[in-house]
Amino acid sequence: MSKKHNKEYILGLIDSFELSDGYRLVVYEDFDYVNSSTRVELVDNLGYRYEKTCQLIINAINKGKRFSIVNRNKYVEENIRLFVELNCPDITFISYKQGKPNKVKYRCIKGHIGERDINYLFNLKNNVCSECNKRTITMELIISEFKERGYDVLVNKTIFKKSSTRVFYICPKHGEKNIIYDSFNSGCGCDECGRENVIKSNKYSYEEFKEEYELLNITKYRLLRAEEEFDNTRTRLSFVCNECNKIFKLGVHNILKNNIYCPHCEVFGENSSNWKGGITPIHIHLRGSIGKWKTDTEFNCGRKCVLTGDDKYDIHHTTSFNTILFETLSNLDLPIYLEISKYTENQLINLREECIRLHNKYGLGVCLSESVHKLLHKIYGYGDNTIKQWKQFESDFKSGKYKKGIDY
Repeated sequence: MSKKHNKEYILGLIDSFELSDGYRLVVYEDFDYVNSSTRVELVDNLGYRYEKTCQLIINAINKGKRFSIVNRNKYVEENIRLFVELNCPDITFISYKQGKPNKVKYRCIKGHIGERDINYLFNLKNNVCSECNKRTITMELIISEFKERGYDVLVNKTIFKKSSTRVFYICPKHGEKNIIYDSFNSGCGCDECGRENVIKSNKYSYEEFKEEYELLNITKYRLLRAEEEFDNTRTRLSFVCNECNKIFKLGVHNILKNNIYCPHCEVFGENSSNWKGGITPIHIHLRGSIGKWKTDTEFNCGRKCVLTGDDKYDIHHTTSFNTILFETLSNLDLPIYLEISKYTENQLINLREECIRLHNKYGLGVCLSESVHKLLHKIYGYGDNTIKQWKQFESDFKSGKYKKGIDY
């Protein structure tokens, strides 16, 4: 840890920090500095309260950035009340209820009383009231809304009947596309433009990475060829484990979260929490081999639920994991043992490689919020799930079939 990173250094940074628009931070409560993970309560010049680690404070101040109430902030009632007062002119705050999801109760300027998911308020801010937003959807309205976002509706291909109708349109960058109107109305647009924006948001310089990596003070592993391999936050960098001397790769995103582990001696070896003396069932062991598949799935889904936009999610196998497991064992002509120790090391290596190959064969999974994921399995059961089931569930969900079966 750098010598300058102590309580006096943190307090000096906070005290000297001020942006051109007058944005300032003040320590809300005294704290005892232990390391860069020490949490500090702050309040800004608008009155918003934050609870941040010292490392996040250092990063934000050195880059001249303000904290966002939406981004990684502790949801406390006084913050939400203040956010509504400053940003939502059409409603008055009544109360705030924490849960899944967090909801705000409000009264609109026309007297309607209702509740909204807090993330909906963060994204929308205006026209919040669900009663006031009830409207008759016409083709003229759809054409106007698509036009506002730079899309031209293909009127001859679109026959609008209800909000789940698929609208055909022209994206100026990627040509003809189509989207369900409900999805468009909730903020979705051209899928290719979305992927490009995600890639653009992952841009990150090697100098920024190097500065943050050095603060982690990692001694168990040695970083190799970082400057040559580095591209952006999606880059996988090479490490050498000081215990087993084997080389492995991890993504920059995991490295900066200090989620660093050796897959040879900590996931599959005797040091692994999955090893347990050789009695771990094979399916749990193999789940530890699909980390890249999970990361790629998260990236493909924009790290949020593909149906609700929730940033807290599970990863759903569109082809069930048990199906892949049985096919893996069948392809290698191996039996199911209840103890991993009954497989040879070579057999375990072959099992892991075949499991990864089949995951790539059947394609990526999908990110679903916890409540949506439970609803899907409540309908189709656990195990033997198929891509056909997922497509049907996705279609039914977007058409509004399950609105009463799930709490948004």
